[in-house]
Amino acid sequence: MESIAIIVLTYNGKQYVSDQFLDTVVELSKCKGYHVHVVFLDNGSVDGTLSALLERYEDATILRSPTNLLYCRGNNEAIRFAYKHFLCKYFVLMDQDVKVTDGYLQQLVDYMDSPDARDVAECQSLAMRADEPELLYSAGHRYDEHGTCFPITELNNRSSITEVPSCSIVGTIFRSDALLRSGLLCPIFDMYYESSDISFVLRGLGFRCVVNSDSVVYHYGRSFRGYEYTNYFYVFRNKPIFWRFHDEEKYMSTRSDYLEKIVEFEETISAKKFLTESDEEALTLSLSMKEGLRISDALHYRPSAELKLYNPRSTVLVHSRYLGVDRANSRE
Repeated sequence: MESIAIIVLTYNGKQYVSDQFLDTVVELSKCKGYHVHVVFLDNGSVDGTLSALLERYEDATILRSPTNLLYCRGNNEAIRFAYKHFLCKYFVLMDQDVKVTDGYLQQLVDYMDSPDARDVAECQSLAMRADEPELLYSAGHRYDEHGTCFPITELNNRSSITEVPSCSIVGTIFRSDALLRSGLLCPIFDMYYESSDISFVLRGLGFRCVVNSDSVVYHYGRSFRGYEYTNYFYVFRNKPIFWRFHDEEKYMSTRSDYLEKIVEFEETISAKKFLTESDEEALTLSLSMKEGLRISDALHYRPSAELKLYNPRSTVLVHSRYLGVDRANSRE
């Protein structure tokens, strides 16, 4: 029987275990004709997430990273582990703040197994907002005239399958044969724009990226207070890096825009005798834009992350019934 791995990266997510978000992923990720492995990788949490996972999900495979690998490397290590040990045909990437619906996985796999999807590398579930379930969180990505990526939050024509420029990663299934050709999430991004990047790479190889609105998940998708500026930093840092890889004209346009904004930020900041908390956003954006230009100007190739490069020392296998590791012998 072929295998599917559901990859869930956790970081200080004990509340999502307690609030039973992840119960739905463990209990409802079923698919006829496939063995489904739920693989958690706890990304260096310090709030007791690992202990909460071990207490609640004895049927799951649980990995631990001693440090926070951030989003790209964390997911990549979990995917590589699953491919090495379970030889998966498909991978489904989930965030820790996701609730899934009954049959979501069957809908994804039935489509991916159909003749119509032979050239489809990734298929995203329709992601609704967990806090306001009637609102659409993401049906893939769109790009404005400045090259900024936004989630599609309105569907004018809700057909079952919609081709998109790129998929959000939440609730998205990837074909392992496609990832063998494209590589995994580019580690240079750390977080944000990595889903755009892998979709553009896959489309460049002749694959399609689609959204399946018959498969539905619910995503909280809100930043915790205190982390919002970290998110801003990576979003603005990564935009020029992304376009440097994929469109030179948009890269040059972004570069020009950033240089102007950096001057504006610095003039505003230098005019002040004292900086306050209200200046943190401007400081973060200025720093992120400088860093984005520094990295993108120096790039000559897109770093790859091969699916088969599994490193057994990158993470610790804490618990897996399938691989004979007993959680009773594990400590956080």
